[in-house]
Amino acid sequence: MKWIYLSIIILLVTASVSAQSFGSITYNAAVPQDNLRDFVDSESWRGFGVEGRWFQSSNLSFGLSFGWNVFDQRTNTPIQIQGSDIVDGENSENIRATVTGTQIRYVNSFPIMATGHFYIGKKRETIRIYGGAGVGTYHIKQRLEIGLVAFEENNWHFGIAPEAGLLLRFSRDVTMIFNIKYNYAFSSGKTVSGEDNDVAYWGFNIGFAWQSW
Repeated sequence: MKWIYLSIIILLVTASVSAQSFGSITYNAAVPQDNLRDFVDSESWRGFGVEGRWFQSSNLSFGLSFGWNVFDQRTNTPIQIQGSDIVDGENSENIRATVTGTQIRYVNSFPIMATGHFYIGKKRETIRIYGGAGVGTYHIKQRLEIGLVAFEENNWHFGIAPEAGLLLRFSRDVTMIFNIKYNYAFSSGKTVSGEDNDVAYWGFNIGFAWQSW
């Protein structure tokens, strides 16, 4: 994962010094949907996002974004394990069983996206509404802990993230950003439980942005 952190640093520096650019750092909360909610029925209050955008015109930008959200839950709900690797023990490719008892379930999601956005209004206006989408990959880490044993799967997924947001400009140097994203990672690889491992969640993000123009 070191290359991800290095890419984030490069992205921030580039967005800071480039003309006609936009950079942001956000706190990200999220609400799981569909298969993800079946595994972890709990909101994510731990997450962040980093983004750089480069303007092609006053109303159109392209960029890159990185994010992270962790979903976790302690539960006694029975769960069926299938085809998962045992982390603390021998590899077990063909395991299939229903497990009961206290479990701790985790899902870490790391989206890495190429983005495009369209803005309404002039770039120096106090309030600007925008819409757009990201296309790229999600690194999803799914983990189930039962006592001293842990089951884990790591997969890369193709994904999309349509987005609607608001820029609130307080001064030349201070702009707040608010946005809502629907993150959807298509099924890929193996899963700790269930037949399908697509991942979907709503993201609610707030933070600060800096602009250079």
